[in-house]
Amino acid sequence: MHALYRVGGEGWQGNHSCKGDTVSGTRQLVIELCQELSIHIEITHLPLQGLRQAEECFITSSKRNIMLVVKVDDQSIGEGIPEGVTLRLMDAFFRLKPSIALQDV
Repeated sequence: MHALYRVGGEGWQGNHSCKGDTVSGTRQLVIELCQELSIHIEITHLPLQGLRQAEECFITSSKRNIMLVVKVDDQSIGEGIPEGVTLRLMDAFFRLKPSIALQDV
């Protein structure tokens, strides 16, 4: 699982893979979509404080694809619904992979 989050106008930041340099197909696709949509993304270590200050946050995984994060500890993130860049990425992801969007319905 990999997290990506946005703090203010600083662009998106994501964590390194928990398994060394391995990048899941879902995460790689999201990184490529960021590039196609001109969304700045930086892959770096993910500090907990950054998550607490996030305006938007989601995680990627091969099982759940793109999943919105609405709370870290007791700190709410955003409005609790996909919006902004997260929504743009989710829409682009599911346009490329429409069968995935129907798996959990």
